Amino acid sequence: MPTLTHPAERISAVTRAILLVSFFIMLFELNTAFISIRTAVAAPHQPSLERMATARTPRQVDDVKAQMGNAGSDGFRLSLVVDIVYPAIYAGIVILAAGATSAWIRRRRTAWAALLASLGAWLATAGFLFDHAENLFLWREITSSHIPQWLPTTTWSVNRLKWGAGLAGGFCTLAAIVVLVGLYCHDRLRHRSGLP
Repeated sequence: MPTLTHPAERISAVTRAILLVSFFIMLFELNTAFISIRTAVAAPHQPSLERMATARTPRQVDDVKAQMGNAGSDGFRLSLVVDIVYPAIYAGIVILAAGATSAWIRRRRTAWAALLASLGAWLATAGFLFDHAENLFLWREITSSHIPQWLPTTTWSVNRLKWGAGLAGGFCTLAAIVVLVGLYCHDRLRHRSGLP
């Protein structure tokens, strides 16, 4: 039976643990830095990155930019620079968790659950790539004096793909982890009962 695997499944357990701890530390530090940057440079009531990403016409983009003003625009650009690292951290955590889960489940010969975890890792990878594409489109929107008609629609579409892939990847990974916990509990009960 053909199987779907992800390169994260081949990472050793020690390396995976070190990477996960590193990602969580970076996430904490990045959140602290991000809050400091937003507080220092953002204008009051500055629209969020998400508001700009969901603008669907050049006029809506211009309205968001007008609401920002110059200080808000500077803060938005800094937020985008910091946001380059976020997708890598979030996707890295999900990919490593999915890869570990898939590898552990595969050893128990539960192919459908391993497939679910591998799918979670690949969807998280797609979400990571869509997030970076969205940031590039947002950068073009914030720095361009003339917004082409296709740009807001494309940014909006990529934003939806990012959220869809990311949430689906997280759901698949979480479901596979639940299956793994269930398998572990099942094995423990069988062992206590003296069953092979």
